[in-house]
Amino acid sequence: MEQRLHCLKMCALWEGTKEEYMNWVAERCEEQTYRPGEIICSKSRFATGISMILSGKAYTSKSSIEGRKMPMSALNYGDIFGAVTLFGGSTHFETDIYAGPQGCTVLFLKKDHVLEIMHYDFRIAENYMGYLCSRVRFLSSRVDALVGVDGKSKLLSYLYHNADEEGRVEVKGSKGELAAKLSISRATLYRAMDSLEEEGSIRREGKDIWLL
Repeated sequence: MEQRLHCLKMCALWEGTKEEYMNWVAERCEEQTYRPGEIICSKSRFATGISMILSGKAYTSKSSIEGRKMPMSALNYGDIFGAVTLFGGSTHFETDIYAGPQGCTVLFLKKDHVLEIMHYDFRIAENYMGYLCSRVRFLSSRVDALVGVDGKSKLLSYLYHNADEEGRVEVKGSKGELAAKLSISRATLYRAMDSLEEEGSIRREGKDIWLL
């Protein structure tokens, strides 16, 4: 119970919620553990409600035309997913979500319980709308980056198309060779990397670049 409460307090959706309501939510959450790489949600397999990462890490991805997984983002402790299934009559999940290399444990709150607690505490409804707005802004910025023609856009597009299932891209060869592949200068490539890292879109570790 304490672990669930701590997780809820780390999640922006429940920010400012009264203690009694937090306890109510924690008691009604269902808990499920997934093996490394196991599918949590997919277009054909999902439940209507809100899920939160209780431990471990999960990843979201979309499939390319060739059927290859394209990593979108990582889900860490306290992060939520499934919020868009609550309204609008969703009949499928827009992305695949699978457990990270160490597996993960997920808390799930059914739609009926989410709507009930929103009725008692409108602050949660406000937090929910704020979360959806932030997702729209985030996705819009990703689209802008992928369709752009500047160095940062070219680099981000390359990373998305070459990342493995964990969002890692191993840069083979020199930075000059990568710049040549992208048809940009080395200076432009370094500026693009610095900018994306400052934005929190990537993380560099030696020859590896991680999508975040």
